[in-house]
Amino acid sequence: MSCREMRLCSARLCHYIYVASIQELIQRAEDLGTRVNGYPEFIPEVLPELLAMLENDQDTEVLEAVINSLGLVCNEEACLAVIPFAQHPDDAIRLAAVRSMSGGVDSEESMAKVARALIPRCQDQNPEIRDWALFGIGSQMDLDSPGIREALRRGLSDENYDASCEAMAGLARLGDPAAFPAILHVLNAESVGRLVVESAAELGDPRLSSSLDKLSTWWNVDVELLKRARDACKQPSARRSLHEAGSDT
Repeated sequence: MSCREMRLCSARLCHYIYVASIQELIQRAEDLGTRVNGYPEFIPEVLPELLAMLENDQDTEVLEAVINSLGLVCNEEACLAVIPFAQHPDDAIRLAAVRSMSGGVDSEESMAKVARALIPRCQDQNPEIRDWALFGIGSQMDLDSPGIREALRRGLSDENYDASCEAMAGLARLGDPAAFPAILHVLNAESVGRLVVESAAELGDPRLSSSLDKLSTWWNVDVELLKRARDACKQPSARRSLHEAGSDT
């Protein structure tokens, strides 16, 4: 075998070893995520290894697997660790980060950090990332701020239906008046999703009653949910009034 042939064989072997190691790392990250998913007692064992992988691995597929598994840890340290990856140039990495960073934060300080990372992603070029970012700031965290409301209001006009519905749901949760025209519009559409009715129930605006009554003649996706929405809009909650008063200050 010539020297050139030996070099080619050596290069191919290194490539195969590299590919194998990448697949092993991905599998390891996924196994760690499975181990901790729903089993918080394993967090002290799993989290340090995932954080080490996050810091030391640069392959995008490995990073995506690690970040997805950190999302299954569901605690603040894991969520905060993935924040820098919300600005990664790779769509899959940004999506993994956006999906993983808001489900396990409890303190107001940590939620504010996550919200600051998610708000720019509400205008991401990738519609799935926008959808998850709007879901994160609108529904996954009990947080309100002018920046969050502004991002959600912009999201109402998103060309992606799921993203616009998440913006609507977030504003309804906050009792923001901007949710009303959006909910009214989609309630009168030919196809009405569950999230729309949930948003109507959350907002509890009497002006939605007529549309909800009409919806009850054909919408059978969740009869109990529809009943709750109709009841909420006939008897607006004190919480909604407080939210509206707060949004004017």
